[in-house]
Amino acid sequence: MGEGPTIPTCSFKNSTRTSGGFALLTAALVMAGCATKSTPPPRVASNADAPSVSGVQSASTSGLFGYVAGNHAWAQDDTKQAADFYLAAYLDDPGNVTIERRTFQLLLADSRFDEAVAFSRLIVEGRAIHGPAQMVLALDALKRRRYRAAERILGKTKGTGFEALIRPLAMAWIYAGRGNQKDALAVLQRLKEGLAFKRYALEHEALTLDRLGDTEAADRAYTLLWDESGSGTVRSSLAYISFLARHGRQAEAMMRLHLLDQLVPGHSTVRQFGETLRAGGIPQPLVDTPAQGVAEALYRTAADLSEDRVSASAVTYSRLATLVAPDFAEAHLLLAGLMERTEQLDAALLSLERIQETDPLFERAALSRALILDRLSRGQEARVLLDKLIDQNNDNLRFKKSLADLLRRQERYADARQLYDELIELSVKDGETALEQGETNRKKWTELDIGQLYYLRGVCLERLDDWEAAEADLENARRLRPESAIILNYLGYSWLDRGMNVDEATALIEKASELRPGDGFITDSLGWAFFKQGRFEEAVRVMAEAAAIEPTDPTIAEHYGDALWRVGRHIEARFQWRHAVSLKPDEERLAGLLDKVDYGLLIATTAMP
Repeated sequence: MGEGPTIPTCSFKNSTRTSGGFALLTAALVMAGCATKSTPPPRVASNADAPSVSGVQSASTSGLFGYVAGNHAWAQDDTKQAADFYLAAYLDDPGNVTIERRTFQLLLADSRFDEAVAFSRLIVEGRAIHGPAQMVLALDALKRRRYRAAERILGKTKGTGFEALIRPLAMAWIYAGRGNQKDALAVLQRLKEGLAFKRYALEHEALTLDRLGDTEAADRAYTLLWDESGSGTVRSSLAYISFLARHGRQAEAMMRLHLLDQLVPGHSTVRQFGETLRAGGIPQPLVDTPAQGVAEALYRTAADLSEDRVSASAVTYSRLATLVAPDFAEAHLLLAGLMERTEQLDAALLSLERIQETDPLFERAALSRALILDRLSRGQEARVLLDKLIDQNNDNLRFKKSLADLLRRQERYADARQLYDELIELSVKDGETALEQGETNRKKWTELDIGQLYYLRGVCLERLDDWEAAEADLENARRLRPESAIILNYLGYSWLDRGMNVDEATALIEKASELRPGDGFITDSLGWAFFKQGRFEEAVRVMAEAAAIEPTDPTIAEHYGDALWRVGRHIEARFQWRHAVSLKPDEERLAGLLDKVDYGLLIATTAMP
């Protein structure tokens, strides 16, 4: 799905930073267009007159120092320090629009919503219109159920792009909060008239009518939404299923839940809804307050905007969704994913930690936390977390698999192999039971990919020098997942490394390369297969591609150097070997590389696998 209508951006094109830190927010609150271009606010009489923000009431630090220090912290992805320094700079120079804008963005980036609200009041006091600040103030008033205040504030904002969606949806929920169904539906009707936002309007019409207790109209709206959009989104579908159950239509609720489960198998919240219904319970409505309704709108917009790429707008909307609804797990999970995709791993952890243990998404969040901790070289913390989760949920196979994966990444292959043994035994046993019962698609074992389990155990066995057992597992993995490029490549490369089945190995790697043509490591394997067959010119061509895709991998650089040497390009070969040395390979590989730099392949052997 694309991003829909073009979203206007403010004049941040000259910024020297375009990624990391809070750079995702350099277009912060684009729903208000470029309102920051309006006339700067007048200077306040003194810093003592300004509202307290983050405890800063006077600027003992000069504005210039705060600006420079804030930029440095920003460059280091330290949004907390950057926001503190910018606050000091702003209070020293409150007429500076650039500092004002960046301070506002940083407070949102650091999830300091109470301070962002206080800062928004400070901004609005100095100017007639400031769209981003007014939007934050309106959302804060909505959250506090001060609907008239929210309406008054939001009524002053204007904008284009996705503000043309968020503003009317928020206004509809404000009217709903006041019990004004007529005006709420009128706003949504105008929104439905434009094709771009029709599906959003349909969803919120059903949610609003449900919230206001108009059962017949809500039923019609939910049915229309389901029929027109193939059940709508997962969350709007769950809202309809909850509606049906709450109105005594359990059989229809179960039928629609079954259809939804087929579309999104394994979805945590869908699974919880099913457990509740089967136990005779009634799932709670997804939207129970106007604030939650607006949070849904912000979350849905952020999710749509982030499908193709991480957009500044998606980050902002997801943050604002958590401002309005602090317990909104889906918004926290989406924000964590956006942070992880931009390598802001500490920020991703903070979002994941806000998801409560009682939430259906907690399991997914906990597994993501463990993975991120490991990426941050905090493997012991990840191990403690997974051990705790397994102690509390001993029958949860996904937690055990995550622990096995962690141990494998830490090169604790024997320990990982033991866990994979247990997982494979349980999966095969449950699978046989499921097949006997004709339930091949619904049993617990399908939550894990048994083909992948064989592959991962095979990797551990290969690293433990038990090749016979490793080969058997890798062959099983290939049988179960014949289109997996990773499995085909690993088995083929392992054969090449041992001088086994060279032609078949080459065929496997060629197929893997077709499945994943942009994978540098698979491309290197293909070049190495050609090298092993004596097809050196072809090896040079393919390895050049691999080195271009993965220029910082020492093994690929060494392989490329070996191939270059075989075709007589000795100067280029030594360049590649020196490059491999500079990439700090392990000691065993380093010794071989240094021999090659000195003697070429006259004395030194070809590359290690």
